[in-house]
Amino acid sequence: HFLVTDLCVNVCNMCLHHQTENKKIMPLETLEKIWKEMNDNNGESICLTGGDPVRHPKFNDILRLDRKFDLGFVNTGNYNKKVFDWELLHGVKWIRYSIDSLDSDRYKVIRARDNLWAEIIPNLRRSKDYVEQIGVNFTIQNINAHDVKDFMQFAVDEGLYRLIAYPMHRHSETDILGLTKEQEKQMYNDLVATEHLWSQIPENNARFLIENLESSLSGEKEDVRKAAFDLDKHPCMINKIHLSIGADGTVFPCEAIADDTDAYAQRDF
Repeated sequence: HFLVTDLCVNVCNMCLHHQTENKKIMPLETLEKIWKEMNDNNGESICLTGGDPVRHPKFNDILRLDRKFDLGFVNTGNYNKKVFDWELLHGVKWIRYSIDSLDSDRYKVIRARDNLWAEIIPNLRRSKDYVEQIGVNFTIQNINAHDVKDFMQFAVDEGLYRLIAYPMHRHSETDILGLTKEQEKQMYNDLVATEHLWSQIPENNARFLIENLESSLSGEKEDVRKAAFDLDKHPCMINKIHLSIGADGTVFPCEAIADDTDAYAQRDF
């Protein structure tokens, strides 16, 4: 994962990139060197993220770089103007849209944008003409927990390849999902009831969420969380599968840190 820029038009309630004063942009020359090293060493894949990678001023040039590896990117879907050449999407392996609700009002609360069905969903649908693997990521929080069921149906109806729901990773006063017990019960029931849907989505994490919710609803969550943070017994593996590199070259052992401007400024990792 390369966080190629902090630039983004959204003001999301779970992300701090919009608060970064000195917006960073990874130079195209740096990316050219990375592409060459990947090509020379049989690298498998790169995922561009941010911020919003399509806001990188050289995004078209990035897509034009010769590559022998799979390339994909995560984006917000906010590009009502021609911010890149759609034809360059041919050959991109995957695109993932960060969409946290299918309800316009809830989406506006979470991402401070009111163009969900006017621009973002149409852009997602248009991109299916260029890229085979289209997916959606969304961050679970109190306001959108009951959207999971609708997302499952949406993913199947749209023929999406991927649907991943991320538990809120910074929520000090509630449990690991940022949900009340009643919301956990409802979400668990929704996931179980929609197995016929999520089983049709090639990449999804419904089973992981079900198991997590089962441990919480059975009263085991505290023990599960304690074990999860006992690094001597259970060392974190995220740095081996989800390493992220920032626009200024900072290496993040966990992408969640890249969204935390306090940790970024302190370099306490």
